[in-house]
Amino acid sequence: MIAFTIIIAILFLVGLKSQDYRPFDKDKVVVLKPFLALGIVLSHLSSYSIYLHDFQRWGSLIVGIFFFISGYGLSYSLHYKVGYIRNFFLHRIAKALLLPYMGALLFYFVLNGNWSDYSFFDHISRVSGPSLIPNDWFVFALVYCYMFFWIGAKCKAPSLRRTVLFAGPLLLVVFTAGMGYGRNWWACTMAFAVGAFYQNWESAILRIISSRKGYIASNFACFLLFAVLIACSALFGNIISTVLAYSLLPLWVVAVLVPLDCSKAAKNRIVLFGGAISYEVYLVHGIVMDYLNRHTSLDGMAFAAVTLITSFIAAVLLKYMVSFVSRSAERALSLLTGSSAKNT
Repeated sequence: MIAFTIIIAILFLVGLKSQDYRPFDKDKVVVLKPFLALGIVLSHLSSYSIYLHDFQRWGSLIVGIFFFISGYGLSYSLHYKVGYIRNFFLHRIAKALLLPYMGALLFYFVLNGNWSDYSFFDHISRVSGPSLIPNDWFVFALVYCYMFFWIGAKCKAPSLRRTVLFAGPLLLVVFTAGMGYGRNWWACTMAFAVGAFYQNWESAILRIISSRKGYIASNFACFLLFAVLIACSALFGNIISTVLAYSLLPLWVVAVLVPLDCSKAAKNRIVLFGGAISYEVYLVHGIVMDYLNRHTSLDGMAFAAVTLITSFIAAVLLKYMVSFVSRSAERALSLLTGSSAKNT
């Protein structure tokens, strides 16, 4: 947490020099995604080296930001893109989430080698929560949140839409915590709803933050709030304080980033490419770690370095494989629909 706090402090000091207050736009998301993906991998590698120990608690923080970005992005697209909800299941759930996941699952079976030892029932019925491959709880939770977003988007009354967006993730939190699932399942899922609500009220929030005094006051308030919540979570293990801490933390990140212009960084090719494969990096890095643990004697920073390099290569391969399958399926579908139209 020390490194995370230092990064926030540096961004805050940079923000103090700016007078240009901006919304949480696509440029900031593009810049954030590759660094968030790297942080996730480092958090899972934290037990392998004392040099990575500070990343131990970064996992839930970063996944909460990813949930926030998803909720914010879907809400923004719903408001500003005509017909966005049309074919939502095909484009946003099947193509964007499930198809890469299927590719990662195939990757896992290829590396695993012995399929006969794999028990689908054992993985689904795990006490800590269902999981087919390492860290895939995030995919299940995200698909669940996307489905509730779709239900909410179908509601005409804004109040009913907001109720569905809030109740959906909350039900998942209550169910998974009640079932005794791992903390990852319930600690930060509500950040999805927070992101969607923030997008709805962003203009009003920016009017408060968009001044030097407002910027300082909002960040100081966020610092005090999260210090108290994280302290309560660490000392008492309270579920409510843990959920609040990791679900609301993205608001502090947003508040810090408000005056920063990320447009130039967002055009950097390395940043763009890193953001494009961030989801794939998340999907494959646990598989890579599992394989290296079983088949090599690597340890410490050597294990971390090989995991990072191999995960990046695997993520690139997965990205291109999924892209090829997706384009091939679209071409086949267009040919089928075209030929059926001619026959009629």
